[in-house]
Amino acid sequence: MNLRRLNAVVVVALLLSLIPLGAGAAESSEFNLTAIARTSPDVVRPGDALTFTFEASGPGELDSIDLTFEDSIGRERNARAGDEGFDRVVTDAWLNGPHELTEVTTYWRVDNGWFLKSYYRDGTSDGDGSHTLDFEALDFTVEGASADVTVPELQSISVLNESVLGLDDDLQIAFDVADDAPIDFVDMMFTDPAGRVRWLWDTAPEAHGTLSQAVGKNWRSGDYVLDTVYVWSQNDLGIVYYGDGTVERFPDGASGPTANNLSFDEVTFTVDNPGGDFVGPELTGVSSGDSHTYFPGERLEFDYTASDPSGVDAVGFLFTTQDQVWKWATKWSDDPDGLDGHIDVSMNSWSVGHYELAAVSLRDLADNFSRYLRDGSIEEEYEATGETHSLDFSGLDLDVVAWPYTFESEGDLGTLQIDFASGKFRMTQDGWWSTPVMTSEITSLPGGLFAATFNDADFSLEGTFDPATGRFQATVRDGVGVTPLGSANLPAPLPIP
Repeated sequence: MNLRRLNAVVVVALLLSLIPLGAGAAESSEFNLTAIARTSPDVVRPGDALTFTFEASGPGELDSIDLTFEDSIGRERNARAGDEGFDRVVTDAWLNGPHELTEVTTYWRVDNGWFLKSYYRDGTSDGDGSHTLDFEALDFTVEGASADVTVPELQSISVLNESVLGLDDDLQIAFDVADDAPIDFVDMMFTDPAGRVRWLWDTAPEAHGTLSQAVGKNWRSGDYVLDTVYVWSQNDLGIVYYGDGTVERFPDGASGPTANNLSFDEVTFTVDNPGGDFVGPELTGVSSGDSHTYFPGERLEFDYTASDPSGVDAVGFLFTTQDQVWKWATKWSDDPDGLDGHIDVSMNSWSVGHYELAAVSLRDLADNFSRYLRDGSIEEEYEATGETHSLDFSGLDLDVVAWPYTFESEGDLGTLQIDFASGKFRMTQDGWWSTPVMTSEITSLPGGLFAATFNDADFSLEGTFDPATGRFQATVRDGVGVTPLGSANLPAPLPIP
């Protein structure tokens, strides 16, 4: 069973210390956490800060480290180094007793691509498969807290509607939940006449509440029967009630009900929706642009055709690499250009690699979902339909290649990337912001110099190169005037055509 895991935002302060590789050391092909230590006491109380130090090596830049601790009832507490949004102290909501470190996950970026690697208490890890980090040394004990350890109790649930529901009618479901803590959410899963799941949910509800949801165009005619109810408190304690009379508590060490004594087969409602739409959009064609090779930061453009009686609301093209890097190219009906059958997205965050089109996902305005896979299969609501398609996804496969020249500016330009053969150019600052890739016209100047001008709607970026010295100087020209941006050195001689 797949459950939505809701981990409480944990109050922890972390001291992050990254030690670079020594001179002459060989860099690993991936980021590696080489040491981790706790500098706060073995025993902490509400209001105390937790602090840790780290040592790491490898290419790229570390963004954050997540630590997952587990208390004696199995409740997870997550802490992150590198996120100023977290409080940084233990609170009264923590459970008294030991807290064991079970997982550490590092997030880093290389060439605007994001990567993660997890390390586990049993000595295994992603990537190379093992590590020697001492997790036990980071365990700690909480004293003086008064945490809640009891899951909510669903005391009653019933459908208030007495008549058959039509399109746009409001379904009303009343429920009562008992718990000392505020309720975070109540989710309900009904089985529809076709045996598919119909989810209803109420986020941050009252303990004695009513869930209201309008009947949509994709609700099938017939009887709906309650199958499962999920109830979670804001203390990150939850329980799942099943129609067969069983329950499941989360975490499993929490106290609370041991059985479902409610009769879910009596919680039913009926829908009459003869003009409904129950099938996701049909993808009828994909066609690539002229290029299959790109630099990071360029724009990816291609065309597609899709149809649906209710109208297509969204389409997403999933590209993957052998290293399981996922990149989406998406389009929504509320985009300025709408769903015009043309994809035009920035590849600013795409890393170098070979990308294959793995799947195309589509959703219509009736909230039906379909997915077309590279192997020719078709899914509806994530279930195989048994039908196939003959679309050639390989025509959209592409390669992202490294910029031939990348160098750091001495001024405000940041990182400059240039391909002299095509005249393409990009600036990147702090690994985040970058200009769109611009195409330049490179011209010869007296004295053996060359100039390149990169234009967009508002300004031109003028760069002058000296092939003999590799000196690059750049200015911005706009409606106000000319602004020097900075200079940098390129390898000489420059390969200017």
